[in-house]
Parts: sequence; structure tokens; C-alpha cells
Amino acid sequence: MYEYMISMNWGLQTITSVGYGDTAIVNNWERMIASIIMVAGLILFTVANASLMTIAADLDESGAYNDKVDGLIYASKEVDVPRLLQ
Repeated sequence: MYEYMISMNWGLQTITSVGYGDTAIVNNWERMIASIIMVAGLILFTVANASLMTIAADLDESGAYNDKVDGLIYASKEVDVPRLLQ
């Protein structure tokens, strides 16, 4: 279990670009709390970026953005991309 928690924490630190920092995480409880905070931060960052992109798309008066998205959706259906990935 110890090695698993260290591996999971290292993976999350690497994927979320948090880095390894100057303070060391000593026990499994600290690793678990740090992992939860990293995932929560990643979700919050994603939601904020999605909101900004929605605002930017709504400001596009020419409709070019929607045309490109519609083209991508059509192309993904043509090559049978799974619905989950569209």
C-alpha cells in the first residue's frame, strides 16, 4: 500500500504540473489529502477554462467558431468516432 500511495502521488504531481516542491509529504494521509486537492484544483481549472471558452464562443459574431465545431462533429461521425470521444 505504501508504494502504491507514493506512485499515485508522484503521478498526480506530474500530470497536474504541481511539481515536487520543497516540502516532503511524509505519510499516506498527507499523500491522500494532497492528491484530493490536486484533483480538485485540476477540475476547477478545467471548469474555469471551459467557461472562458464558452464566453469567447458567444462573442464570435461571424459564426466561424460554430461552423468549425459543426464540421468537426460531422467529420467525427463520418469516420465512426465513438460518441464518448466526440
